[in-house]
Amino acid sequence: MKATMGLQAVNSKYRREQSSRMACGVCRAVLFLTVLFAAGPARTQTVAPWPTIPPEELAYKEVPGVPGAPAVILFREVQTDDEKRFETHYYRIKILTEQGKKYADIEISYVMKYTQVDDIRARTIQPNGSIGEFRGQVFDRLVAKARKVSYQAKVFTLSDVNVGSIIEYAYTIKWKESLPNVIKNPGQYLISGAFSFLTSRWFIQGELFTRRARFWINPVVKVGGKSQSVNGRTVIEARGSRLVYNWTGLPRDRRPVTNADGTVELNVENIAAFEEEEYMPPEFTLKSRVDLFYVVGYITDVASFWRSQGRQKAEAAEQFIGEPKKFKREVERIVAPGDSPETKLRKLYEFVQTIRYLSYEPARSEKEQKRANLDTNKNAEDVLEHRYANANEINLLFVALARAAGFEAILALVTSRDSNFFAKEVLDTGQLNAMVVMVTLNNQPLFLDPATRFCPYGLLPWGESDVNGIRIASAALRPWERSNRNGIQFSQASDPFVKTSPSSSANTGAERKAELKLDGDGALAGTLTLKYSGLDALSWRLALLNKDEVGRKKEFEDLVKGWLPAGSTVEITGIINQEAINEPLLVNTRIQVGQLTSRAGRRMLLPAGIFQSMGKNPFQSARRVHPVYFRHPYRTLDDVRIELPPEFSVESLPAPRSEKITVLSFESAYEKQEHALHFVRKLEVGGYYFETYSYSILRNFFTALRAADEQQVVLLPATPETPK
Repeated sequence: MKATMGLQAVNSKYRREQSSRMACGVCRAVLFLTVLFAAGPARTQTVAPWPTIPPEELAYKEVPGVPGAPAVILFREVQTDDEKRFETHYYRIKILTEQGKKYADIEISYVMKYTQVDDIRARTIQPNGSIGEFRGQVFDRLVAKARKVSYQAKVFTLSDVNVGSIIEYAYTIKWKESLPNVIKNPGQYLISGAFSFLTSRWFIQGELFTRRARFWINPVVKVGGKSQSVNGRTVIEARGSRLVYNWTGLPRDRRPVTNADGTVELNVENIAAFEEEEYMPPEFTLKSRVDLFYVVGYITDVASFWRSQGRQKAEAAEQFIGEPKKFKREVERIVAPGDSPETKLRKLYEFVQTIRYLSYEPARSEKEQKRANLDTNKNAEDVLEHRYANANEINLLFVALARAAGFEAILALVTSRDSNFFAKEVLDTGQLNAMVVMVTLNNQPLFLDPATRFCPYGLLPWGESDVNGIRIASAALRPWERSNRNGIQFSQASDPFVKTSPSSSANTGAERKAELKLDGDGALAGTLTLKYSGLDALSWRLALLNKDEVGRKKEFEDLVKGWLPAGSTVEITGIINQEAINEPLLVNTRIQVGQLTSRAGRRMLLPAGIFQSMGKNPFQSARRVHPVYFRHPYRTLDDVRIELPPEFSVESLPAPRSEKITVLSFESAYEKQEHALHFVRKLEVGGYYFETYSYSILRNFFTALRAADEQQVVLLPATPETPK
């Protein structure tokens, strides 16, 4: 469970995986919760016999409406016992095609530090009814390692699996630590505020069609409080400790139910397989699921819960930040008395970005940490003295300096939309996986994130732009928080929620400028310069951060080759302004294309959009399941000049094309110069999220764009009657 309070929570820039949240305590000074995790060995359970397979499942041959589906989940069951701290999983899968035989390779993921996988068993039932018990070897494989956490997988393969076979497997996940005692016995604690503990998450949708599934949990406390459904989510009014749940994407006739014994159960049928599409929102936000969590404390509505969270987190943050007067001397060294407010803020921003970013360096072991002589930063003053920090410590230092310079500055925790969208009705603090700074400048809130390396002043990383979260504000205001000279008091606002500023296509873009030469055989060669600005430049700089020169060049070589016909050669001759974050990122390239043109009799046909015509159209399908989701608004510019072979002249040019639909626009123009061609193509996408009902508009736009790119320039060989 992710801590709801404490410096560790404040300094965690990115969200831990769900399984790792089971490991951390909920710490708050007034609760004296240092004894929450009195861990004991997990209790074992009796292994249940294999269930009987109904005759209709033995005869099952095809998923209705999905011919050719490789396999089907006939039945799936998840049972969570919070009292005994284990969860059992059972799968029954039928193989329908040769491709479906891959589902005989089983992989069970877990986090070694916090959980263990036991009682693995499996078997195969053949179409003739014969049964083969799995007696092979289970291997333990390292999937990934992040600092002190290892992500493992138990893997094994069932043999003799054929089309028509049914495979069954089951296993148990045991948690190594007990639930916080305050959840089970809230009456033993003086509780101020409220916190939550995500205990289970039932993902209903998966890679395969599910015929039947059952989910069940035995909670340590009962479903409680006065509950109501708000947009498909449960909101509670409760005291003490309660289990609450919310759901997303469930069929209308299926909802979790609370049984007489206090357990919660969900039964579903005929759940469609999850479909992946290009340019879709984060998968987590689309899959149907049920979130179950314990809530401790007094809550009247969702705002009161998040307000309590903001106050709890503010205590640790304010302790780390310290008092502004301690940073006056440093501020006077950085800014000049005559600087405008924005100049002062910009200078402070650029100063904290000179601090060494430990979070962007390879993870160190404890021994390596000691050898590097890197002491832990206990407060913002330590960051100044050490000149190194973990990512969010830079944001905390920035707040300290901004306040010392007279600005009103607070922190906000938000949900980065590269992985999830914040849902305030879901009382899960694990949603808040990113931190930004909110400063009042010219009577307006300005959102900044100096803790993201290479992020220029005035810009947020795309995942943190136009997102929701909560303000980190304490109940007891300090003197610098009480000032109202700018008309805004973030700390005193009763609304705990914030929304960051959106990004714009005006300050983000990619340009391709080419100077090329076409020969008489249709081969093309010359130079191509790529220019990235705004969020595009930031994304590239972060992607190249831990690569050497060879790796950086290969990234761009692969990119450019993807725009050109197979067999083309690309050479990166220079990458400029890689760390000059206030300048565009430039990439100089030499390209050579063996054959770009086609022939029609004596004529040579040259595609107008030489960088687009080879690409795949992601919106060819007339059917769309999910919304279309780009990272951010953007614009592109192609400026291409092609010198023609002396023996050819231009017979005809494509007509100029333009299109504008709501926030989408493009225009292309073609000009004949002295024995050369000049193409200019502009594209602007002013939004990043398009609902499914507007897909046809988006599809028509990109179809028109592709049609413009596929127009042909007609070149004619020169003759005595046809001047060159």
